[in-house]
Amino acid sequence: DKSLLAFTASQARSLHLSQQSAVLTLCALDGGRGRGRGFNEGPPASVVEAGEFMHACEGEAVCKLTNEKIPYFNAPIFLANKTQVGKIEEIFGPINKAMFTIKMQEGVVASSYSPGDKFHIDPFKLLPLERFTSGGSSGG
Repeated sequence: DKSLLAFTASQARSLHLSQQSAVLTLCALDGGRGRGRGFNEGPPASVVEAGEFMHACEGEAVCKLTNEKIPYFNAPIFLANKTQVGKIEEIFGPINKAMFTIKMQEGVVASSYSPGDKFHIDPFKLLPLERFTSGGSSGG
């Protein structure tokens, strides 16, 4: 499949405004233009593997998506012990080999990780791949 994922949060917001209302959930999660950080949700009850560290680039971690679902933009990213290390910044690459970047929290250094290190996400911050690949008129 030669389809590509390459969205920033603002591009996704614009792109999905004309799509199904279920996809609008993704667009609203990036916090809009507000300066506030919103409420602190705290660590999730559980986390699942989101991806593996590939390399650092300009202070961010570039990761291979290992989950079959697509993460929300700005979704918090954790270590296995539920320590938050950053948030999803971008999602890009072929749809069947997607990658993402993590904007690291203050005090967390992307270059301190090694290739293959695992990053985790709240399972409620993932969307099925079908939300991005279906034509919107499939039967169910």
